[in-house]
Amino acid sequence: MQSQVLRQHNKLKKSFDAWEREFFVTHNCLLASPEDLKNDPTATELMKQIKYASALLKEWKMDALGKTEIKTYYFIPFVVN
Repeated sequence: MQSQVLRQHNKLKKSFDAWEREFFVTHNCLLASPEDLKNDPTATELMKQIKYASALLKEWKMDALGKTEIKTYYFIPFVVN
């Protein structure tokens, strides 16, 4: 299940990046403002799904590369004289 969510998350981010590039080209080299994102149904839906998938990955302690967080503890020996 986690790998499917991760795969979908990556696809959604690529789709959103494509949407941003298209917006940039069609709107005379202007970047999308938060208002533009809110008013565009495609961007709004992509953002909502990315947010949901990100929350799931965070809950599972996974990053965008699919690696789980593993805390490593190092033992540093010391000498008492």
